[in-house]
Amino acid sequence: MGDCPIRRAWSAQRWKIWVGGGLVVLAMGALVFGGFWWGRHEGGGSAATDSQGATAGREAGANTVAAAPVTFPEPPKLAPDGLEPGLRATATAQAGQAAPDFYLFRSGGGWLRLSDYRGKVVILNFWASWCPPCQMEMPWFRSVLTDKRLPPEAVLLGVDIMEDAQTVGFFLQQGGYQWPIALDTKGEVAQAYRVSAIPTTYFISSNGTILKMHRGILSPDVLVQTAQEAVAASQKENAAGSLAQKKS
Repeated sequence: MGDCPIRRAWSAQRWKIWVGGGLVVLAMGALVFGGFWWGRHEGGGSAATDSQGATAGREAGANTVAAAPVTFPEPPKLAPDGLEPGLRATATAQAGQAAPDFYLFRSGGGWLRLSDYRGKVVILNFWASWCPPCQMEMPWFRSVLTDKRLPPEAVLLGVDIMEDAQTVGFFLQQGGYQWPIALDTKGEVAQAYRVSAIPTTYFISSNGTILKMHRGILSPDVLVQTAQEAVAASQKENAAGSLAQKKS
C-alpha cells in the first residue's frame, strides 16, 4: 500500500510495541537466568571468585562516565504571537483556495509559520514516524534534497502528526533528515488539511494557493516532476495576477 490510514495504523503500531516489548523483556530475562545458571553450575566459579569479579566490575564502572541522554525541546504552550500553537485560519484545505495558515513548533527548536514562506512554492508533507510508507519516503526526500534536484523556487516542509518531541527528534536524528519539520501535536492542522491517510503531500503556490494534493508515497522522480509542475503553475498564477492588476 502507498499510504497509512491514520487510526488503524496507530492502533496497530501500539499493539506491535506492546507485544514486541513484552517479548524482548521475556527474552532478556531468559538470557540473564541462563547465564547465571551456567556460571554457577558449569563455569566452576566460586563465591570468592564471584565476589572478586563484582568488586573489579564496580571499580571499572566507577571510572566510566555515563553518556548524557539526548533530549529535544518540548513545544512551549504559546507561540510567538501569543496564541497556542496550531491553526491560524478557519477554512479547510481546498484546491484553488488559500492554504490554511498555521504556527507550529519545529522539531529541534524554533517555529514554523506557513505564511512566512510566501514567495516560495511549498511542498507540505504530512507524516508520522510509525508509518511504514512514511519511513520509506523520508530517505527519498533526503536524497532529492542532497542531490539538489528540487527547483530553487520550491521548499520542502514536513508536519508530523500527533507524536511527542522526543520520538520525532530521535527519528529525524537517526535518519539524518534536516529539512524543517513542524509538530502538529493536537492533529488540528492535519484535520484542516483533510489528512485521512499518510503520507499526504500538498503543493502550494508562492501566493499561498493550493495547487495539488497527493495521497500516498512520492518517489524521487515523481516528487521532482510534481514540484517542477507546481513551480510552472505558480509562475502562471503570478503572471495572471500581474496582468489583472495592470488592467484594473
